[in-house]
Amino acid sequence: MFEEIKNSVQKVLSERAVSPLAGTFIISWCLWNWEIFILFFFSSDDISVLDKIFYIKYFGSNACNVFVKPIISTIAILLLYPLFSNSTYWLWLRYDVWKKKIKDEIEGSELLTLKESAEIKYEVEQQFRKAADILNDKDTEIKSLNEEIAHLRTFIVREPIEKTLLEEIKRKEDVYMRLKEVFDSYSLGTPIDISKIPSTIKNYFINENIIYRPAGDLSKFELGSMGLNMYKLYIKEAIEEK
Repeated sequence: MFEEIKNSVQKVLSERAVSPLAGTFIISWCLWNWEIFILFFFSSDDISVLDKIFYIKYFGSNACNVFVKPIISTIAILLLYPLFSNSTYWLWLRYDVWKKKIKDEIEGSELLTLKESAEIKYEVEQQFRKAADILNDKDTEIKSLNEEIAHLRTFIVREPIEKTLLEEIKRKEDVYMRLKEVFDSYSLGTPIDISKIPSTIKNYFINENIIYRPAGDLSKFELGSMGLNMYKLYIKEAIEEK
């Protein structure tokens, strides 16, 4: 029976503890009436319930401890606890602000001055400009080298064609003889005379761009791009033979 009462009281205390008022009053009551609390819940089971009630009635029970003091304690705790709690929280926030202020002051003393920042910014900008100028120079140099490589590749590609064509003409004695006449006139600076060149050979020279007729002068012929390159090879071979 005593165990059932004990469990009921514990259940009620557990449910009432959710309310701040009920929980505070129960705690206050237990503190002011600790003898009753201990006698009921922690005394030996050999003591009968009637003996416990008798002891409480004549020795441990009075209106002041049972009602007045727990009520006053409850009111005091409910009113004063928020003040103490908020004061503690306020002090903690003040301390946190103070700590951050000290940290900012220490870090601020290590920051760069406005003049130092401007100087560093200027140096960085100068380095960027210098790097940009170097990149532009390199791009120009690369472009120039690419153009030179393209020119050399064109010459390398053209030379075998011109050399092959010259060798082919050499195997045709009459054509080679007419080509030499054209080269001789060019080397002497005299107009190229094609009046004695057969029309088939003349057309062959024109088709291969060995000679061409300038616009506006139908009576004059000059060396074409293929003819100029072949002339260079012709002179080179003539020098090597000597």
